[in-house]
Amino acid sequence: MAEVEVRKGRAATSAEPIETSADSLLSGRRLVIWRTALANAVANANACRVYISHSNSSQHRSRNHEVKIIGRASDIQIVRYFFGYLSIEIERLCKKAQKKKEISPGKTSANNFKLGATAAVAKRLKESRQEMRSQANKVAALVYLNQAEAEGR
Repeated sequence: MAEVEVRKGRAATSAEPIETSADSLLSGRRLVIWRTALANAVANANACRVYISHSNSSQHRSRNHEVKIIGRASDIQIVRYFFGYLSIEIERLCKKAQKKKEISPGKTSANNFKLGATAAVAKRLKESRQEMRSQANKVAALVYLNQAEAEGR
């Protein structure tokens, strides 16, 4: 019964319009690949999408890149929160691994560590989303079965 209420609550929020976030999730002259991949994984896990916007700066003759989110306002807030938390946590784990000499102190090994951590997070998020979908299907089937029994079929 709780799952049905959760699904009803989700259905109520699905009436929210799809919008593009006003603020960018990431921005700069260079985009860090692991952060962009993390943003994409977190957004996909939360029914959102990300895109990269490029703008030219006339003063510095350089391009500025921004990663923006498309989705419902409530989902965008969730993506921002998880992305911020996971970014800080991956950075902390990398520094901890370097301090313990588990990885070398260079930028390349740190970036590789962060890419690997991002890939692991993305895999777990995908697995979690698939598990939630299969559980929702089981609950929906159970509800339909209970309705059929109540109607005497």
